[in-house]
Amino acid sequence: MSLLTSVLAMRPLAVRQEDGSLPGEPLPLLEGLIWFVITPVAISALVWVLVSVFEKSEKKEVATKEPKRDILTSIE
Repeated sequence: MSLLTSVLAMRPLAVRQEDGSLPGEPLPLLEGLIWFVITPVAISALVWVLVSVFEKSEKKEVATKEPKRDILTSIE
């Protein structure tokens, strides 16, 4: 127990800042909403639309081709 207290006594408990820099001005409400709500939702919606478009085009290509006959999936 004395070892633990001596180690804790040697380390300062305060948080050290690296170079003393301070945070900048906070974002206005509208700008914060644009960056952290509207932009991620728009990117997600764009990805969803692109994936669904490419998925539909692949399904059309597969539907136009004649399906392969496979020994495992056909019954004779």
